[in-house]
Amino acid sequence: MKLLVFAHRAEAQTFLRQTQYKSIDLHGLSLYQNEDSYLLITKEGIFNALEGATTALASLDNIDSVINLGVAGGLDSRVEKGAIYQIRTAYSIINDKLEFKSYSSNSTSTIDCITSSSRTLTKEEADKLSCFAHIVDRELWAVAKAASNFSVEFKALKLISDLPYAEENEAGICEIVKEKAEVYSDQLYKEFLKIEYKENEKANFIINNYKELYFTVSQYRNYTTLISQLLTKFETEEEILREINIDSLLNIEALPKQRSALLLEKLRELLTPFNTKLNNQIEAILHPLKQSGLKITLSKNLESDQFKISATIDNEVELQKISKSLKNFNYKDYQLIMRGKIDV
Repeated sequence: MKLLVFAHRAEAQTFLRQTQYKSIDLHGLSLYQNEDSYLLITKEGIFNALEGATTALASLDNIDSVINLGVAGGLDSRVEKGAIYQIRTAYSIINDKLEFKSYSSNSTSTIDCITSSSRTLTKEEADKLSCFAHIVDRELWAVAKAASNFSVEFKALKLISDLPYAEENEAGICEIVKEKAEVYSDQLYKEFLKIEYKENEKANFIINNYKELYFTVSQYRNYTTLISQLLTKFETEEEILREINIDSLLNIEALPKQRSALLLEKLRELLTPFNTKLNNQIEAILHPLKQSGLKITLSKNLESDQFKISATIDNEVELQKISKSLKNFNYKDYQLIMRGKIDV
C-alpha cells in the first residue's frame, strides 16, 4: 500500500473527502486508511515530518511506497506559480547548514527540491537556496529520509504556491495559502489520480472488457502482478482465466468489486495452491476460537506454530464461552497443519 504524507490537513482535504479514508488509532498519529493507501498528516517542519513518517513506517509493515504531497515555493524561473511538479532529488538545509545526504526518487523529472528548517519568505533567502534546487519546501527531505531508512521508494508532488525569488512576501503568503488551500488540494488530488492511472496502464488485458468486474487501484495492481507471475506457468491471460472458470465467477450474485476480490483469491490459489490450502485449514481450525471472541495473531510469515490470543471480557458468560473453546481446541492438530501436514 501507499503512504501519502501531507504537512497540513488543509492540503489533504480533497483526498479525505473523495476517497473514504477512516481515522485509525496508531501512536497518536493523525493517520487515515482506505482500501488502497494510508494518509498521514505530520504538521509543518522537518522534525515533525521525520518523526511522523518514521513512526508510521515502523508500525505498518505493508507500505511499498511513500508519496509526499503539498505546496512549495519556486526558487527560479524554471517553475511556474500554480503548476505541479514531480521531484527528482530532495536536499535539506537545517539552521543554515546544508545536509550532506540527499535522496533521489525514480522520477524522470528534472526538478529538485530543498527542504528548509525555516520558511523562505524573501528574495535574498530564495537566491541562496536556488544554488541547490528549483523549489523549496518544509518536509520532503525528512519524508524521503524516513522512506530510505525503511528501504521504501518515495515520490513527491509539489504545487508551487509562491515565488519568493520574485515576490517579497514577508508574512502574507501564509494567509494566501490558507485561503487557497481547498483549490490547491483539488489540484493535487487530480494530479495524483493522473499519475495513479498512468502507473496502472498495462497491456490491453482481457479482464478490462468485463463489465461485471470493478477494480480499485490496489486490486488492479494486484491483478497485473498475479497475471505476470502466472504467465510463467501458462501461455496467455485467456488460458489463466479459463483455468479459474471466469464465466462462473462473473455470474455470482455480488457487487462488481466483490467479484474482483473473488477473482484475485482464485488467482492466488492457482499461483500457490499449497499456501491457499494451508491458509484455509489454519482458518478452519482457528475459527471456533475466533467465534468465541478471541483475537488470534499468528507469527509473521507463519515462521512458527506459536500464536498470540487476546480478548475483551465483559461478563461471566463470555468468559465461559472462551474457556470452553480453548478447552476444545486441538493444539496438536494445529501444530501438524503448521508443519505441512495439511490433511489432518
